[in-house]
Amino acid sequence: IRALDSIGYAQVRDALAAGDPDPEALADAIARATRRFAKRQLTFWRNEPPKRGWRVIEERALGMDALVGEIRRAWE
Repeated sequence: IRALDSIGYAQVRDALAAGDPDPEALADAIARATRRFAKRQLTFWRNEPPKRGWRVIEERALGMDALVGEIRRAWE
């Protein structure tokens, strides 16, 4: 079942299969899996816009009014 392979469940399952689970080691394993997943997500979203031809505009670079103007022009 895929749901049982998700973060947290997989680590608990592995700890139980190994015998006596150490709560601190289990918490560390879950935290490590969570960080790895977050890193994969950041990598995906950093690389995805250029692959799809999306133009990424950061609000900080333009200011809110200029950003809204860019979005409006893109939708015209």
